Parts: sequence; C-alpha cells; structure tokens
Amino acid sequence: MTTKNKKRLEAESPPPAPIPAPPPGATLLGALLTSYRPVSPAFLLAEVLPVLLQLERGQSEDPRIDALFVGETLKALASVPGKITVITSASAGEDPVANIPWLNSYIQSFMVADCIQHAKLWLCHWDTTDGEMLQITVSSTNLTADAFRGQIQAGWTVTLPLAPATARKKAPHQALRDFLLSLGQAAHTHCGEVSKRFAALLERCAEIPGSHFVASVPGQPSPLPLLRSLVASRTARPPRLRIMTPSLGDWDTDNGAHLHAWCKAVGVPAEKVELIWPEADHAWVGASTSLDPGTWKMPAAALPALKSAKVKLLRLPCPTDGPVFDDGQAGDHRWSHAKFYEFNNGLLLGSHNWSKAAWGERGTGKPKNFELSVFVEKKVLPLSQKMRPIAGEIAQMAGQQEFDKGHWLRWAHAGWDGKQLVFEYRLQESCSALAEWFDGAAWKPFKRIEKLSRGWRSVHPCTAIAPSAVRLTCAGQEDGEQVLSVADLRAGGSAPMCVSVDSQQLADDLLLESYGGPAVTEPGRPAPPNKKEKEKGKKKNAAASDADYSLEWLVSSRNWRRLVDKWRATSSTRSEFATHSEATRLIAALGRKAGADVGAAIAQEELSALLRGASK
Repeated sequence: MTTKNKKRLEAESPPPAPIPAPPPGATLLGALLTSYRPVSPAFLLAEVLPVLLQLERGQSEDPRIDALFVGETLKALASVPGKITVITSASAGEDPVANIPWLNSYIQSFMVADCIQHAKLWLCHWDTTDGEMLQITVSSTNLTADAFRGQIQAGWTVTLPLAPATARKKAPHQALRDFLLSLGQAAHTHCGEVSKRFAALLERCAEIPGSHFVASVPGQPSPLPLLRSLVASRTARPPRLRIMTPSLGDWDTDNGAHLHAWCKAVGVPAEKVELIWPEADHAWVGASTSLDPGTWKMPAAALPALKSAKVKLLRLPCPTDGPVFDDGQAGDHRWSHAKFYEFNNGLLLGSHNWSKAAWGERGTGKPKNFELSVFVEKKVLPLSQKMRPIAGEIAQMAGQQEFDKGHWLRWAHAGWDGKQLVFEYRLQESCSALAEWFDGAAWKPFKRIEKLSRGWRSVHPCTAIAPSAVRLTCAGQEDGEQVLSVADLRAGGSAPMCVSVDSQQLADDLLLESYGGPAVTEPGRPAPPNKKEKEKGKKKNAAASDADYSLEWLVSSRNWRRLVDKWRATSSTRSEFATHSEATRLIAALGRKAGADVGAAIAQEELSALLRGASK
C-alpha cells in the first residue's frame, strides 16, 4: 500500500474488522488461525487480540493507557488454557517479531514445509454458560492490515455447540477434519498436536445443513469430484458456472485442454462457464484510486486458453459506477479479494483461486496448495450490477506468478523449553544462510549447526536468557533476511518471555483483581486502601506492636482467601480444562507476590492443594 493511499485510508472511516464476534459471555479456550504469509505480531496485538480476548481497552499513544492495554492483554492471554496457534506459508513476513517477544509465550506460529498454505481458516474454542462451543470461519481474509482495511472479503461463519467428548462423530466434517490433520503434519510436531485437538473438537459438532467444506491438500487427490457431487443439478436446468476470483493460474494455450479437463471434472461444459473480469482501466488492477493496488491481472498465456475453451468473459463493474456488491457503499476504494464460484444450486466461497495450484492439474491431478472453501446451498453471487460482455482491453500481465514458489526459505521453526533453544530450517537447494539468535540486546550466531537429511538444526543451551527471536540471512536473495519468532515451550504458569517487570506485575494485578483482589487504578499499582481502614488501629508516632503485625497478617490472609473462594465458585460453571488452567495462572501470580505478602503465600498453597485434589 502506498504512503499516499495509507494516509487516505486512515482519514476515512475504516470498515469493521472481519473477525466474527465471540458468543455472548464466552471465554476463549484456544484458537487456530491460518493465513498466507507470516503474521505481524503488531497486527495481532492491534487488530486480532482485542476481538478474541474481548478487551475493554485498545492501543493508545498515552503511555499510561497503553500500559493498561498491555497489562490487560497479558492477563487475558494468560487466562487462555490453550495457546493461540497461527499457521502460514514459509515466506517473508510483514515486519520483524523481536519488538513484541512476550507474545511468543501465548501465540505459537508455524510454517508448512515445501508447499503453500493459502487457506484462511479461523477456529475458536469457547467456553460459555451454555457449554463449550466451536466457532468456524472460512473466508478470503489474510491476517494482514491490508486484508482487513484495504480489501473487500467474503466469508462464512458458524458457531456450533460441542457434544460430550464421548459422543464423537467423524462423518459430518470429514473434509475439514482431514484438512486440519494434514496441515498440522506439514508444519511441525507441536502443530500436529494442536491440529489433532481441533480435529477432535470437530468430531463433537453436529452436521451443518446446507453447508459443505471443500478442501485442497498438497499431494492428495483434487476436491473437484466432491464439488461435482455437491453441485450436481437435480433439475432439468443445464449446468452453468460463474467465476469471480482475483487471480488466475497459468492455464495452458494447448487449445484450452487443461481448462476443458477442469470443467469436465466439475461437471460443467467450458462453454457454460462465465468469468467475471476487469478491463485494463479498472480501479482494481492497480490504479491510483485504489487504496491497496490489486492484482486483478491474468497471465498472458491464460487469455488464449480461455478463448480456445470458449469461456465467456463478463465485464467486472467499476466501483466508480456504483457499489459492486449488494452490501457495498458508494465511494468504497477497497479492491475485492473475495473468491466466488456460483453454480445453479449454490455458491462456493473461500480461498480457492481459479488455478491449477489450487485445484490440481487438469482438474484431476493433485493440488499444490492448502486451500479451504465452503459450498453454501441456495446462495448466489451478491452482485449489485448487471453483467455484460467485456468490450474494452482485458487486464493482463506478462507472466504472473500467483505465489512465491521459489522463495529460498522452505520451512523453519524455533522453540525454547527454558533450557535450550532449538532452531530447525530448510532452504532451497544451492542456498546457504547464516543462523543467529537474539538475546534481547544483540544477534549472536549459533555455534552448533547439524546437517539433517532434509535441512539444518541448530541447538544452543539457554537458561539465563529468554531468546526473543531467530534470524536467517541468505546473501544475494530478495527478502534475504528472515526474522522468526521463538515458540515458548515451557509449562503453563511460567512468566512470559522478555516481558518487563512492570507489565508482568500489572497483568498479575488485573488477574487477581478479577477474582476479588485489590482494584487496579494505575499501571502496576493496586488501589490505595480506604482511609478509615488505613487509620484504623494506627496511632500517630507510635511503634507498631506484635498485635499490629498479627492483625495485618490476618487481614491479608482473609482478603486473599476471598480469591480462592471465588475461584472455587466459578469452577463449577466452567469446563475442567479452563478451570485447571486458570488455577495454574492464579497460583503463578500469587507466587510472584508471596515473598512480600504472607497472605498471598497462604492463598497460593491453599489453591495448589485444591488443584491437586481436583486432579486426583
């Protein structure tokens, strides 16, 4: 996005964030989010976490308010039993990760190896007063500022109640379940465990009438036969298909043979396919009127293939003539990143572009990307203007690469368990890179690097310092410097990595306040005691007696005892998973106060005993 367009975007009223609202009164138990490129931690902190964690405050230029925001975020993240997991492709991210290293203790990022992760799937596990629920969102929205503010997206979401764990069923969501398991296997061992957990949650969800998942997995059969079975017409109407996606693949010029094969696989003759596409002067192909110059340009080789296959090209309406979509607004300068396939009996929407990489060679081969879409019965393309054939010059480009398949970094993952830092990575053949880790002050090279059958492995003993990031530098390459986050693999309850003492104290105070502890009125400081309480039993210029200290100890003990009682009361209305996790966080927070407060130490021991008893 250009600086000029960014300033105009900031001056206008921003569109609402495309993250679905949590269920009323819900508490987050865990989340799995996917995107194309590695996600900026600053973006997660500003745009995603306030919605998922239902924070009362946002970021601010006022240091006091921003400190409260950070403390509230830390407290809320610490209360999530399962970490927030982000899965992406292995490619250049938006910005370095070392500027907010404490997020690594709560958000774990993974890259898929040797393929493209292009799906946009958000799974949120919620605990509500009506029981556990799983919120499923499938869309075209990447986790980037441009995707949220500079692009028009299409998405589908549903929140499903979870049946008891003993009532699992594999059939209703088999396509999404298999997709999740394959995605986890392609990323990392720890990511595979997360995928298995969410796959198990899917088995506890009922069927969704009228909606069906369609997934592409690299190296596995194309999902087109499944899509064909979903769109098969039960009437005498001839099959037809209208496509609207911003990217086209490198379809061959061999008389449109690949396109014909794709159309045959989906059950629609090529001459019954209509492609909605912009003319060369359209705002969505990169004109200066677009806030985020789009990529609605087809490879030069694709146009002859489309003509040979007799695919009809329809003119994409220009936003200067009025809103393009039914729910659009006049003067909307965003460009559409949505992907639509409209059939006689429904609409497919999600991440699939019209390409061989997304669907497979000739429609029957194996896809190269992870993709996910949803077919919704009886839905139509939400266009507000009538379509007509293209009359002007067609927007094209000479040799578009849909994805950066040649990036030198093929996969990487770094993790720290409190004792050692392990960094594993794979590079493109003939490439070499310098591996370093960041100790909070400077970059230091790994001293031990082991060559594996598929990649490299670096191990560094690390107990006194929490490593906040790792870096790979490949000389002579575009995007030759890659900074990556370090996953925090320590047991729950540990203080987050590289967080300031003040921020950690504020997070503890906010957590304890929510269970009846002292109220927080300013960053890092509990509210001052009531004036009457302060003066009660106190004599001017008199030394404190043993009785005074005993009373102070007793009052402190009683105050912190209320916290234990409240945890016990709320534990009966929450899931066992959430209750045990919250107790672990409370015990850790009380432990950090125990040295200066005997009452906190007693409450810590009592809560620990209750947790041990509940675990038996």
